[in-house]
Amino acid sequence: MLLAAAAAISCSPDRQNVHTPGGDATVTQTGKNKGTVEMAKPGGGTLTAEYEAKQIPADWPKDVPLLKDADPVMALKSSAGPQLTVMTAEPIPAIVAFYEAQLPAHDWKIDSNRSTGNEARLTAAKGSQTAIVSALDRGSRRQVTINVLTR
Repeated sequence: MLLAAAAAISCSPDRQNVHTPGGDATVTQTGKNKGTVEMAKPGGGTLTAEYEAKQIPADWPKDVPLLKDADPVMALKSSAGPQLTVMTAEPIPAIVAFYEAQLPAHDWKIDSNRSTGNEARLTAAKGSQTAIVSALDRGSRRQVTINVLTR
């Protein structure tokens, strides 16, 4: 939901209200391809996230590897943890194989792995963190979204 809001405004130079499937959001661009997104939380309060478009954040967790041809689309950082969406030419089975090998090599334990041809979702745990890797076929390229959540 936050990603949809940030993507909707990432090219606009000011503050705007954006309607997303998860609710209304206020998106403020603070620089070229970066800004903040604020949304009301169910039950009260506000969720605020910072976003960066078209680059991998310098503080991306080093123990969460990225595909070699990962083309960054959007990165979010919130109190729940970082999220990164990239595009790749790799097919879904190759994406799954990469994360099945690389996450355990970085001390993550694979909890679940579900793949249906057009999409895949892999969940791994390490200490108090959960990594969720989702891949979706978008025609000639695949969209990969990685969330690193603190439990």
